[in-house]
Amino acid sequence: MSQHRLYALINSSEENRYKYPILDIAEGRAYIPEARLYLPLNDTTRDLRYEYRTNGGDKYINLSTSPLVGSQNEKDDHACDRAVIVSSSKDFFEGAYAYFGEIPPTQDELRYIFVHSNETCSTYSAGTSKALAEAAKLITEY
Repeated sequence: MSQHRLYALINSSEENRYKYPILDIAEGRAYIPEARLYLPLNDTTRDLRYEYRTNGGDKYINLSTSPLVGSQNEKDDHACDRAVIVSSSKDFFEGAYAYFGEIPPTQDELRYIFVHSNETCSTYSAGTSKALAEAAKLITEY
């Protein structure tokens, strides 16, 4: 298999992992139903893609945007699609991520926000991950 085909396969699997939030235009919300959360609908969250995961006792949400998911190339870090992570554990730090802040703990104990360092990602700028992290600070339970 050629390297180009391999990256096409990886990007395709990334696209299948992520879900689109349920958008409520009238209420101005982007819902993540698995975690019973929403974010305010704005220019950043209208393109939101997410992946809700549990890993043992830890839970986390990977946040990304439609233009980022499935657009990595062979020079990019494998985690570029996860621009922001909201985790139940502060020990989530994964080398390429920096602690950004906290939200009040949700019912799933999601609390800590981590931002991917875009230094290893050619697909987006620092402004993208920062805008997603600022949106994550406004996560609200329903």
